[in-house]
Amino acid sequence: MPTGFAPRATVGVTSSSAYEHYLRGRYHWAKDTKEDLFKALDHFQQAIALEPSYARAYSGLAETYALLGSYDLMPIAESHSLGRQAALQAIELDESLAEAHRSLAAIIADHYWDWAQVERHFARALTLDPTDVTTLRFYSFYLAYTGRAEEAIGIAQKARRLDPVSPAVQMNLGVALYFARHFAEAVQQLQETIELDPSFAFAHSMLGLAFLSQGMPDRALAEVQRAREVAEPRPDVISVQGYVLGATGHRREALAIIDELRRLAKRSHPSPFNVASVYVGLGDNDQAVGWLERAVEARNWEMPMLKASPAFDAIRSDPRFQNIVARVGLRD
Repeated sequence: MPTGFAPRATVGVTSSSAYEHYLRGRYHWAKDTKEDLFKALDHFQQAIALEPSYARAYSGLAETYALLGSYDLMPIAESHSLGRQAALQAIELDESLAEAHRSLAAIIADHYWDWAQVERHFARALTLDPTDVTTLRFYSFYLAYTGRAEEAIGIAQKARRLDPVSPAVQMNLGVALYFARHFAEAVQQLQETIELDPSFAFAHSMLGLAFLSQGMPDRALAEVQRAREVAEPRPDVISVQGYVLGATGHRREALAIIDELRRLAKRSHPSPFNVASVYVGLGDNDQAVGWLERAVEARNWEMPMLKASPAFDAIRSDPRFQNIVARVGLRD
């Protein structure tokens, strides 16, 4: 963990204890596990209790709520409402804070789908701090998910030049390459990511998808199995395994994944998007569309990726699918 007062992180804070809580919050947030996210939440809340005008702590709080909702650790309507409030509070306290605009842009993209506002806040964040690697990562994901694949690659490459040893940055470029359908390059990039962090579950999942798109089913299956071995039970990791199992003809095992998603659900039903993904792999378009309809109603955070994800190419020509994409505010 960094020591000493970094100039940008300490603007608007007078309490060294609040600053330390902010740093600890960011440390745990970056570790990206269930336990760490709740620790991050606690640290950001303590920072705010000590320093109620500490804008960066509100931004960290916003991004923590966003991940808690995205990982089904909180109901997403609750998590993103709280996250949006925290991001708006950060901007009210310090409009010139780049990470506050980034936080708000990401939350709006995940749940509210007001794409003009997403673009505006990302643009403001990058104007204020064009070299912030986390902002570049988030913006690259947004560009990739909304069909601006080559732009996404350029932004991801810039982030990698700024921080070439970060697994998250390396993985971001791999995702951008996958969405651009540069599958061989995506495989290479994701393998480099895993060399940096063999326990990076999402990188293993994405590598499995890239292998599948290259016509390498055995390697795809091995990677998605490895993803769940290194991760705590996370629905987003398990659903990718279900998709790959279905797409490679393992129907019984894929259906068992749907049952597992139901068991893991913290509420009365699993994420509709995750279930839909498995049915896409199984080739059951009617079930897939039905669950995607539910995902629109639930405003699942993954929905914006429908426009560009290769995983949904099998149903892309279905008018019902195209209507769902349009309801997210995008056009396929």
